Amino acid sequence: MSAHYGLNSSESHQVSNSIAAHKHRTRLHVLRDRLKRAMRDEKRGLPGAKERVAAHREKRAAYRASHP
Repeated sequence: MSAHYGLNSSESHQVSNSIAAHKHRTRLHVLRDRLKRAMRDEKRGLPGAKERVAAHREKRAAYRASHP
């Protein structure tokens, strides 16, 4: 049996694309959640939160720019 568990080449490609899409979506959600957590902490007045907001906002913008 092949490494693709009996899938033909087009089905294998779709699985590969769906895995890549899932990783991308997951990364976007992680970056969003980190930013929201930092914003919540900033609202609560926790030390260092303002810097975290700026850092997470930059990181999310950079990821979005490199993955249109």
